Amino acid sequence: MALIFDAARCTGCGACVRACPFGVLSLAGGHAVEGEGCRACGACVRACPHGALELPKKAAPAKKAAGFLVFLQFEGTKLLPVSLELLHAAQALAAPSGEPVWGVAVGHGLPDGAFTGLGISQAWVYDDPVFASFCPDAAAAAVCDCVRALSPAALLFGATPEGRSIAPLVAVAFETGLTADCTSLYLDGGLLVQVRPAFGGNVMAEILTRTARPQMVTVRPGVLHYPAKPSARPPRILRRAAPYPTALRPLGFAPQEQTGDIAGAKFLLAIGNGAASKEQVALFRGYAERLGAALASSRALVEKGLMPLSEQIGLSGKAVAPELLIACGISGSVQFCAGIGGAKRIIAINSDPNAPIFSAAHEYIVGDMYELLPALLERLEGTAG
Repeated sequence: MALIFDAARCTGCGACVRACPFGVLSLAGGHAVEGEGCRACGACVRACPHGALELPKKAAPAKKAAGFLVFLQFEGTKLLPVSLELLHAAQALAAPSGEPVWGVAVGHGLPDGAFTGLGISQAWVYDDPVFASFCPDAAAAAVCDCVRALSPAALLFGATPEGRSIAPLVAVAFETGLTADCTSLYLDGGLLVQVRPAFGGNVMAEILTRTARPQMVTVRPGVLHYPAKPSARPPRILRRAAPYPTALRPLGFAPQEQTGDIAGAKFLLAIGNGAASKEQVALFRGYAERLGAALASSRALVEKGLMPLSEQIGLSGKAVAPELLIACGISGSVQFCAGIGGAKRIIAINSDPNAPIFSAAHEYIVGDMYELLPALLERLEGTAG
């Protein structure tokens, strides 16, 4: 039983029954009755006007928390790059103490070979038909089952739509903290320091989870840069079914129209407030095509409706790591610069000699981008001819 009932306070008003999102409560004999499948979400406790319901107190962990657990996210049978980034980070963090690194995955039909070479000691694979479609409550239950078995000190998710859906449910289940959209992680005195931007990106906050475990974070794709450490040793694979049937059923899926993948582009042309109209954006899109580059932008153009969110660089967009980035008319806010840390070479063009972007650039030119970029194109095309 996941709930504690006080029969003396219960009036049979039915508020808890109506509040239960899983339909496991009912009224019998004038009192609330709990059925099978309670997730202990607390909705009924908050809805009861008489204080007749309580959640049981969490028991103390059976063993000391240690090790790093990474949520491994797949598209079909392909591991997403952000999961590799998290694995590399976890391995670097665990190396000084020798603590283990584990992986947990949910899916259907995931082959053993998908977990080879990841450098983890164990892969907990919840392989079940229910995971053929993404169901956050079932996925969260699987991760919770793994956490209870392993007692990790830290649990890392990618800040993807799926990771952002599952992580809060797991954090609530273990009454622990969750730091979202981290851009950096390091250890200090055994505690995981979770670094993320705050106050609109003007400061970088360092957050600690001092007592509760696991220490939980979501990390933005593309912001962690740790060297890969390939491992030929296959992990021990533990396959499990879904802990319980999900109460949610997806009605269908509508594929989102995909634009250019700026996160994986080798050459980017990025524009900012210097392009103030659809015509000017179209002009630079043409320039990008001539250069063989993908077009990207700062947040300002997305907020104006001139560029799609999928092509935005920065903390509220995507982190990029191209071989070459040409930034035109971008001032260089903290939130934008946090997304270009992986760029190998940055060339900035701006008419403001004091533009912050210049401090992040390898080369910069003070001038009018509408004059300089066409001249650069002519020079390049003349050289190629």
